[in-house]
Amino acid sequence: MGLEDYQELRAFLARFGRRVKLLKGIEGLILILLCALLLFALGFAIQELQPLFPYAALFYSIVTAGLLSAILSWTLLRGLRKVREETAALYIEKKCPHLKNNLINSLQLYPQIAIERQPAGVSQSMVLALLSATRKQIREIPVAALTNSRRIQTQTRLFSFLLIPVAAAVFLHPTSAGKTFKLILHPFADMPSAHVALDVHPKGTRLLRGSTLAVTAATTGAVAALSERHRAGSDGSLVHSGSPLGIVSLREETCTDCGACTAVCPTEALRYEEGAGGEAVVSFEAAQCIACGNCVPACPEGAFETLGVRAGVELAALATGRIVLKRAASARCRRCGAAIAPEAMLSRIRTLLEGEEASAPLLATLTELCSDCRALG
Repeated sequence: MGLEDYQELRAFLARFGRRVKLLKGIEGLILILLCALLLFALGFAIQELQPLFPYAALFYSIVTAGLLSAILSWTLLRGLRKVREETAALYIEKKCPHLKNNLINSLQLYPQIAIERQPAGVSQSMVLALLSATRKQIREIPVAALTNSRRIQTQTRLFSFLLIPVAAAVFLHPTSAGKTFKLILHPFADMPSAHVALDVHPKGTRLLRGSTLAVTAATTGAVAALSERHRAGSDGSLVHSGSPLGIVSLREETCTDCGACTAVCPTEALRYEEGAGGEAVVSFEAAQCIACGNCVPACPEGAFETLGVRAGVELAALATGRIVLKRAASARCRRCGAAIAPEAMLSRIRTLLEGEEASAPLLATLTELCSDCRALG
């Protein structure tokens, strides 16, 4: 007696629980799609940031995988969690105040009279009457009216609103979609290499002094990856603010070979030395230059932009090694024959002091005598 009414109550609660789980699943699915769309749109910005921050793709891939996994796990957890009958009954009574706790009372009292023929303090006839009345009440309540789908509608409208500009961006730049998926699926593809390998040909060749030889070089690793990413020139030169190396340029026609730039170079990339024939030589080693820029303000001919430094790499210079930037003959002391200074530097001094009679003795002393002979008077 009353079993049919009780089973109908439980069936009603089961239908309500299934609908709640369905709505939660749809809500989670839309949330996943919404987050995926936002992350996909973020990929466009990551593509622009990649040249400045090579690790951006890795962080982007980690954040994307972590966020989507968290939302998916949360959605599955909500979908698999069972809706308790007592919880569902209390929620329904809150939504339908006219039930007046009849649903929860019927749900809790009927099992007592079903197990015991006459439980203490419980009237079997009253419980059966309550069960019958509650059954009639729930027949008038549609399950769909008990659930709220406004959150799903709001999320759907937001997804549609965001989908339009993202679809337009993909339509205007079709390749950007493939690049974004590449950032997510292959985050290590554009990572800077940890090592550099330089292969030079030919090797072990012996040459006569003064003869020329064409040298080819191929590099792999960080330099090659940087060159490819930033579209290096056909000669292998690459100017980039993030390069650890530098490229020095010098105008021979205005350089006096004074050596001031070499005195402030912290790595001896620029070096001043005397050649085999006694000439003054300024040389440069590209692999030692750190693009600090100390040499530029030290140059006394800065007004002519004689010396310049750029952060970048020249593969040919790396393969060649130390090169001569300026070679100038040295003037000789008229007394002892020792080297005084490069002719180009003395010529510049003569130009600066030319026309001043008071400076004529000083000019003759500076340009004709070495430091030792000047001390003797």
